[in-house]
Amino acid sequence: MIQLPDDVKAINPNPEADGIQLPFVAPVFWWKNGDKRMSHDNGVQYFGGWEGNEDDIRDAMIENGELPEDFVLDSRMGNEGAYSVYSRRSLTVVPIKARKRWVDSRSHSQTLCLLGLPKEGGGFKVWGTIVLTAKGYATDRLSEAIKAWTVHTKPMRLEHAPNVPSWYFWQALGTSGEFVEESVGKSIKSNITPISAFLPKMNKELLEKVYVGNDLARKISELEEQAKEWATDKRWLKNETEETAPIAQTPVTAETMDAEMDVDAAFP
Repeated sequence: MIQLPDDVKAINPNPEADGIQLPFVAPVFWWKNGDKRMSHDNGVQYFGGWEGNEDDIRDAMIENGELPEDFVLDSRMGNEGAYSVYSRRSLTVVPIKARKRWVDSRSHSQTLCLLGLPKEGGGFKVWGTIVLTAKGYATDRLSEAIKAWTVHTKPMRLEHAPNVPSWYFWQALGTSGEFVEESVGKSIKSNITPISAFLPKMNKELLEKVYVGNDLARKISELEEQAKEWATDKRWLKNETEETAPIAQTPVTAETMDAEMDVDAAFP
């Protein structure tokens, strides 16, 4: 077996091609605005939510296992033709590391996360690492949603988990409930689906349920360290690398997440 010496730091392979890549599998889920012209049965296309490329996610399934049936496999049409996606209105994640850039005066963020799936007996198990990508107003809404979870959990964390940051607790980000849309823009108005955090009434029991656990907390620290070069990749930050999500043919409209969401559904 060939191994590098302990004092040799492995370099990123071929960074000139597409910028610095993460040293582990992490398929991209991009944010999709909803469209009230669609049928309710169209799920994310109507309500808004997260979508990821089918091929990339299937590749990750080889290592991470299958996704539940509520990750809906569907087809989309982009500027370069048809493509298939896995979609879901909300994802339960642990944010680890983020990066942000500007493309033609429009913000673009990517956030490395762990994706959680419900496990028997309550709580969550790790499916694997993913990257959430958002553009324009969705970039701000994603940041606001993550901060909202930090603020919402702070009282319980101070009492029952002192010195434990909010990103060591599973959080649900996306849409739920009925269709709602938000009007944005100054001179030119448009409707979007803002990314929202599910903020249930917190207590000690729920806090313990959504805590990642000590072993995973150590793994999160390792992943954060491994992602540092990716997060500060100058080529990506200067917009010198390729897009990571298909470009939709037409703009769509969408919703917020004001409606109540069942606690057991969000945090089994």
